[in-house]
Amino acid sequence: MYHVLGTPSREPAFVIKAAACAGEGCAHGRKVRLTWNPNPSAEKVTGYTVYFGRNADTVDQKTSDLPIAYPGFDPSAPSVEYDAGSNLGLFYGDRACFRVRAYSEQGESPPSASVCITI
Repeated sequence: MYHVLGTPSREPAFVIKAAACAGEGCAHGRKVRLTWNPNPSAEKVTGYTVYFGRNADTVDQKTSDLPIAYPGFDPSAPSVEYDAGSNLGLFYGDRACFRVRAYSEQGESPPSASVCITI
């Protein structure tokens, strides 16, 4: 299991699934867990959006919307977990990059820096 840590400047309400991979080398069962530091309470964050891409410059596919009020989501230790094959369509050896943006009634924050791993 991978833990990717980051600080943004949304279990998920939904995970947008990429086409699941199939065949030899598909990373079904490989868990990718993202964790990040929560925004300060003064920012009145109502949730987080997680974005995915295959390299650091193309992290633009919205994969999760995580409202802080969602049952099971801990806003004091925000995180989300994906199955690399089923949720992200990845094979062993593929690169996966993520960014997180906080949101509130005022809109979305700038994205966190991209964090990348190899499955």
